[in-house]
Amino acid sequence: MTKSELKKQFLEVARQRYDEREAQAMFRLYVSDKLSIPTYKFAMELEDEIATPDDFARDLQRIQNDEPIQYIIGKTEFYNAEIQVNGSVLIPRPETEELVDWIVKEHNGHHPKAILDIGTGSGSIAIALKKCFPQADVSALDISGQALQTARHNARTNRAEVTFYKLDILKTSQLPDKYDLIVSNPPYIPESERQHLERNVVDFEPSRALFVPDKCPLIFYDKIAQLAVSALNSGGELYFETHEHFHPELKQLLERMGFANVVCRNDFRGLPRFIYGRKR
Repeated sequence: MTKSELKKQFLEVARQRYDEREAQAMFRLYVSDKLSIPTYKFAMELEDEIATPDDFARDLQRIQNDEPIQYIIGKTEFYNAEIQVNGSVLIPRPETEELVDWIVKEHNGHHPKAILDIGTGSGSIAIALKKCFPQADVSALDISGQALQTARHNARTNRAEVTFYKLDILKTSQLPDKYDLIVSNPPYIPESERQHLERNVVDFEPSRALFVPDKCPLIFYDKIAQLAVSALNSGGELYFETHEHFHPELKQLLERMGFANVVCRNDFRGLPRFIYGRKR
């Protein structure tokens, strides 16, 4: 098979499910991983013969079935790390990279000494922060043993020393230690919105990490903020990624619990996505 034939077959399938920009981006990821060829080199002499990846036909079928390309190749890039992903963890989003970037830029020159990531999933936030703040003690927790297995693997491969805990945050009465900074991207999509999401999300990513009951959409924020009041050192900071519709309620919740300097921030699409509060 020539390079051009492989590209044509891949894009014919990908374009059935995705727009041109996304299909091309998927192809670049696929070629880089499965063939270990940088995109610019693949584009040279497209009529050259090339060995077809062993699972090429099966991979095309997985794309046709709406499985995310990140699960097909088994990894994704996040901030400054390569992160293994599978069906036990969410695929880290660009918005979450923005959250990490906000934290890093806000702490240029005054690094936090102790950091906790709640609901760590693949470990992406904790690992990125450890790589940016190498002197910090970074911990992370999650309810899922499978997710923690993936997170530990990611920490090892990225040479990031992170302490992991298996905890159900909703049943936890106190956090493992005291912290200067707590960050969380908890489940926040109301169950009623499930029907409006794409199949590649609903059918493949872990529901427990996505959805919350319609009648208590802030359930995780409420509990995490309560725990943070006790676990944060004086002047300690709390960062959340949030649902675009719940910023006003979440701001009120944090202020009611005594957090100061509560700040709401939009993501790159202009949607309300992040919120910050400081313990008095």
